[in-house]
Amino acid sequence: MSTIKEMLLRAKSTKKGVRSEMKNILEKMSFEIIELVRTKQLSKGLDHSGEVIGVYSELTEMISKGRKKAGTPYDFQDTGDLFKNFDYSFKKGQIEIFSTDDKVEDLKEKYDWEGGKLFVLSEEHQKVLNYDMIKPILVSFIKKNLKV
Repeated sequence: MSTIKEMLLRAKSTKKGVRSEMKNILEKMSFEIIELVRTKQLSKGLDHSGEVIGVYSELTEMISKGRKKAGTPYDFQDTGDLFKNFDYSFKKGQIEIFSTDDKVEDLKEKYDWEGGKLFVLSEEHQKVLNYDMIKPILVSFIKKNLKV
């Protein structure tokens, strides 16, 4: 059985380790996080707020020989380069998702996307990330360090 002093020391140590552990968790889950943006948002034509980014025109339908239907949301999968070039970085304790595809700057300018919000998780998907993906791992880390 631990003394109160030992428990306090473990609690302080655990608190200090949480930030580092969060970074480790995010690094390990980077692919899954990128997949949330890719498959649950962009491939459905949705931005970070759940709004449709844009729809294909009749001209696009003609050029694509019917692969892209006029009036349907963009799916960003014409060449696949946007998705193939996804990457991430950590800034201020948060993961930032971006694409190094050449079209990104043109897309931001054409659709007036604010500083990359095209690749930001929606509130719904942020909750999935926080509560379904990260929380169980973080709780396990805390319990292990507190020896609960």
